[in-house]
Amino acid sequence: MTRPKTTRLRRAARRDDGLTLVELLVTMALASVVLFAILGASDILGSSTQDTGRVTDSQEVGRQVVRRITNDTRQAYTPATGAATPIVSITRSQLVFAAAIASSTGGESNGWISYCADSAGSLFRGQLAAGSYVAPTGCGANGSGWTFTRLVDRRVVSPTTLFSYTADAAYTANNCPQQAPTAATPSPPACLPAPAAVRAVGLRLAVSRRPGSTSGAVVTRAAVSLRNAIAP
Repeated sequence: MTRPKTTRLRRAARRDDGLTLVELLVTMALASVVLFAILGASDILGSSTQDTGRVTDSQEVGRQVVRRITNDTRQAYTPATGAATPIVSITRSQLVFAAAIASSTGGESNGWISYCADSAGSLFRGQLAAGSYVAPTGCGANGSGWTFTRLVDRRVVSPTTLFSYTADAAYTANNCPQQAPTAATPSPPACLPAPAAVRAVGLRLAVSRRPGSTSGAVVTRAAVSLRNAIAP
C-alpha cells in the first residue's frame, strides 16, 4: 500500500518542478519572435503616422499660403501714381503688384506687394510702402524700402512654375504665343505677356514634406482674375 502512494507523491513533485531547460529555451525563442514582431509593427505604424503628419502639414502650409497670395492679389489695383496698371513685374517665380499697405497708424497707404520663390525653394512675401515703385534688389532681400517675410522654408518644389499668366489676347513678345518644344529647343522660354496685359494670375504651389526635399510634394492650385485691372 505504501508504493502507490510514493509514486503519486513523486509525480506530484515532478509537476511542481516547473519547466525543463529545453522547454524554457523554446519558450524564450518564441517570446523573442513575438517581441520582434510587435516592435516591427510598432516601427511601421510610427513611420506611417509620421508620413501622414507630414502630408497633412504640407497640405495645410499650401492652403494657408495660397489663400494669402490670392487674397492679396485680388486687392491689386491701378494706383493714382507710380504705375499705369496693377501688375508691374512678372516672372514664373515672382509677382509684383500695387496694393494698399496697412500703415503703422492703423490706416492704409499706397504700396506694393511681391511674392517670389528662390532657387532653394523658399517662398517670400515682400511689401513696400511708397507712392513710387522701386524694384526689389532680390527675392527675399530687404532693402530700398522693401521688407520680406519668409512664408515657406526650402519646401517649394519647382519654384520656376509658381506663377502663370493670362492676357486679354495673344501677345507676341518673348516668343509668344508659346513656342512648341522642338528637337533643337526642347525647353522653350516661358511665354510671358507684358505686365500691363495680364488679366489673370494662375498659381501652382507644390510643398514638399520636409525642407530641402522634393519627394511627396502636395500641390495646391488657384487662379485670380484682376477685377481692378484696367485695359492699357
